Amino acid sequence: MRVVGICSIRFVAFALSAIYGAFSANNSLAGNKVLIVLPSVTEKSNFSKFISQLEDRDYDVSIKANTDSDLKLLERGKLEYNHVIFLCPNCRRYGKGIDHMDISRFVKAGGNMVFSMGPSFSPLNDNISSEFGLNFQNLALVDHINYYNDTKADNPKFSSSSRNTIFTDNMYNTDHILTHFSQSSKKAQVYYNGIPHTIKRKSPLIANILTAPLSTYTIPESKISAHSNSDSLASDSLSGSNAKLVTAIQARNNARAVFIGSPDMLSNDFFSINKKSQIYSNELFSQDLTKWAFQETGVLKADNLHHHKKGETEQLPRYRIKDTIIFGLDLSIYDGGKWKPYKANDVQLEIRMIDPYIRTNLDPSVSKNSKSATTFSKEFMLPDRYGTFKFVVNYKRTGLSSLLIEKIIPIEPLRHDQFPRFLTQAYPYYTSSLLLLSGFVIICYMFIFSSKFNQTPSSQPSSSSSSSKGKSHSGKKDKSN
Repeated sequence: MRVVGICSIRFVAFALSAIYGAFSANNSLAGNKVLIVLPSVTEKSNFSKFISQLEDRDYDVSIKANTDSDLKLLERGKLEYNHVIFLCPNCRRYGKGIDHMDISRFVKAGGNMVFSMGPSFSPLNDNISSEFGLNFQNLALVDHINYYNDTKADNPKFSSSSRNTIFTDNMYNTDHILTHFSQSSKKAQVYYNGIPHTIKRKSPLIANILTAPLSTYTIPESKISAHSNSDSLASDSLSGSNAKLVTAIQARNNARAVFIGSPDMLSNDFFSINKKSQIYSNELFSQDLTKWAFQETGVLKADNLHHHKKGETEQLPRYRIKDTIIFGLDLSIYDGGKWKPYKANDVQLEIRMIDPYIRTNLDPSVSKNSKSATTFSKEFMLPDRYGTFKFVVNYKRTGLSSLLIEKIIPIEPLRHDQFPRFLTQAYPYYTSSLLLLSGFVIICYMFIFSSKFNQTPSSQPSSSSSSSKGKSHSGKKDKSN
């Protein structure tokens, strides 16, 4: 009885844990373990709203100081955390000697990251941002038009004297990254107090998200307190939209990293600015940004790859030249904790053998296999060239996880008994051969059966021989006489 009771208790506990897991499942496809690194654990009170935002989405949030000896990102090549948020731009070390190469290995292993820079950033953080192709500069942003001024606020950053807490609505690449903004009619007004950066090299892996307004310019951080309107303080190279504020990076393994130049963007003070329902401000911006960074949105999945001859359903291991086939696959996009049909008209298929022989768009249609997918397919004729071909769908779009689908399919030549009896392009040669044969038969017939061809011409003596004979006869007569 005791054994039965223990088993029943374990079964109930297992059932309850399964039910709890079903209802509290995290929306991230990469996992729910989040690490937030701060200069001190006590500073978490400044980011309590941001931390609550993550916990409300069922993330297991751990908070550690940058000097914590237990701070590890990888253990024997495996991720200790699925996502890491760095909110200490002035920190000179992380854990026991974590450097920029360790951060790079973390991302290469599939980890996602939100990295914050700020004024007087450390050389270590500068090396980390440079590793990802970004160049942060210790300059303050100033704007005399788009700045925030609150005389009642206790935070000195909101004072009107410095005018370095700016707000901007210059957003880019929002369709799949800032989904809440792209799907609503709200007016953007994101507040920022930090430093700008530039992108070192143009790369399809790097996408700028937020830039400064056109009226913004930069001054050295040391002169922000003694701010004046002198144009000599402005840096022309980082004025207006040239000053990048937030940049997103997606690695080739689809791991994601976001760099911002202001940890204050995620603080309670900035979350409390402009809470109007029709305004898209810092709280919604940070929510969309972390959803994308933690792979809650913008993740593509391919399924049900199929190909067969027209009029058939069997998928063959090889085809023959000039066969008409149908090639297709199902695509889904992950958004809001569930898979949805992906809608697009730019999905392409390439049939390659070193070079592409065919490149064509796949037509979208409703999937017959799943309600959460869209079928992209195309009917086409294979090239008149045999060999080992690679069917490739290489789909890369900003804000979406990249898809690279390759299928190797041999294309064989026709067998000797499968060629057509007559070729249209060879009709002139067929005609000349028939004419030659007909002419030969006609000539042979006439030579054999025609009387004119059988008669041999009679030989007539030449005049010279007859005259010589006449002379000889006359000579004989003279002698006789």
